Amino acid sequence: MPYLRLPELIFSRCKDVRPAIVQVQKLGDIQTGMRRVEKAKKAQYSPPPTIEDTVPSSTKYEGQTYHFQNVLGQGAFGTVRRAVIEGSGRLVAVKIINCSMAFIDGIPIADSASSEDNDVWTGDLQREYRALRVVMKVKSPFLTNVEAMFQDQGRVYFVMELYPASLQQHLDARGGPLKIEEIRLMAAELICGLDALHQKGCFHCDIKPDNIMVTETGHIALVDFGIAEVPKKTSILPAAIRGTPEYMAPEIHDEKSYDGAKADIYSAGVVIHEMYVGSKQAFGSGNVVRLDVKGMDRNAAARNLIVGMLAVTPKARLSIVDIQNHEFFVQLDWHTVKTLGYTPGPIPDNDHGKRKAASGMPTPPSFHRVPKRMKAHENLESAAAMPSPVVRLREPKGKRERALKEERRKFVLPVGGANMI
Repeated sequence: MPYLRLPELIFSRCKDVRPAIVQVQKLGDIQTGMRRVEKAKKAQYSPPPTIEDTVPSSTKYEGQTYHFQNVLGQGAFGTVRRAVIEGSGRLVAVKIINCSMAFIDGIPIADSASSEDNDVWTGDLQREYRALRVVMKVKSPFLTNVEAMFQDQGRVYFVMELYPASLQQHLDARGGPLKIEEIRLMAAELICGLDALHQKGCFHCDIKPDNIMVTETGHIALVDFGIAEVPKKTSILPAAIRGTPEYMAPEIHDEKSYDGAKADIYSAGVVIHEMYVGSKQAFGSGNVVRLDVKGMDRNAAARNLIVGMLAVTPKARLSIVDIQNHEFFVQLDWHTVKTLGYTPGPIPDNDHGKRKAASGMPTPPSFHRVPKRMKAHENLESAAAMPSPVVRLREPKGKRERALKEERRKFVLPVGGANMI
């Protein structure tokens, strides 16, 4: 609030208002001083380096040199890059976290004075570090393979396996719903990954198709533990908004503590629903996202599973044990699933060859029809080597008969009718 310099005559004749005017003058002096400080700060200000400016071209750890290539993903204070290991030429994914953009209890790590606080494995990085430690101990094929974790001056590195594509890219390439057999195996592998995490007291908190990778053999792996929680001897997480809104359980928005295991199951149910219908079917109002499960009559068991996993009340929601005993998975042996005993179907080619070629995904085999006039004794060896022919579904029973009856009903007899000879 600026103040006015009044004439001295007014000051002398208005002694009763002089204290108030002095207060206004003091307030004006304070604000003027603050403006001068801000102006000095702006004069000395230089923009901080971006994540891209601080990423080196390569780094070394335990005798291995990682040469960084293109960016695969980027977050608030970290970036994921493709890297090639010198000598072997093997490709890996490296998550690089810039400590100058990370925080410990709201204070930048770079500005932390004490050596104890300067430990980058605390604060905001502690969650991901502890979660990845759990992943390394579990060694589940359905969780990302963490190869190394190390740090240098101002940066932290997480070296993980590189996957050809995410489940989201897989669904986009498919352009529609997956087959029931594909959904059954992918859902079972996702549940196995969650079960391995939950048994060790770790909760992912951000399950979505972008964080589920599809391997070259068609199996899945859960990645990105940036907001994962590892509470001590409990599954109850403190109140906080964690995850992606479209996949968050309704109870997360209540600003109360909630069960992390049940929240992960809800998010997994949303993912299975997307695989089933082929697209996001979210609707509703407010923070709670509801899913349209009407018309999901393709498979009654799958629909029942999805509805059970998406129960609004956590107590009514299916648990891991309930899911494993569900009728939708009655055809699977869970031990065979955990040991990768089942062979996933080929990744589809729905006119997305360019995208798959860029991501390195394998090309599915082409199917050939058996010639119609091929005799039983003719070229048996080549016929045996051919894949199974494409079978078309026959018309529903009674459709042809109804069509013939309709034609007879519309038939008009010539003049003379039935009496003609």
